[in-house]
Amino acid sequence: MNERRRLRSEDPSAALGHLFSALALRHRIDAVALSDDAGEVLASAGTIRPQRLADAGRKTALGDADAATDDVTGGADLYARAISVGDSTMIVTSLGGRVPRLHDTARAIARILR
Repeated sequence: MNERRRLRSEDPSAALGHLFSALALRHRIDAVALSDDAGEVLASAGTIRPQRLADAGRKTALGDADAATDDVTGGADLYARAISVGDSTMIVTSLGGRVPRLHDTARAIARILR
């Protein structure tokens, strides 16, 4: 098996941080955040305050995007998608590019959180 990870952590918060930093770097995404269904940020990377990004993503995923969402993006493309991780619903939000193969990211999150 070819090990692609360079950074590892037994701490789930740190491991999620490594995952989202790698996603942002690998896919040239300006910012990316993972939040739970209550809107709490679990992991993030990038150029924008994580809670602002997560809030905008939650509104977008729920179909409630508004002018405040536009203020957060500064005109850049915002992508938000709800994913299932175990029994939980989480939202992955990205700014400036989308996270490809989101099902693989959901599986990685599930592995980290179990």
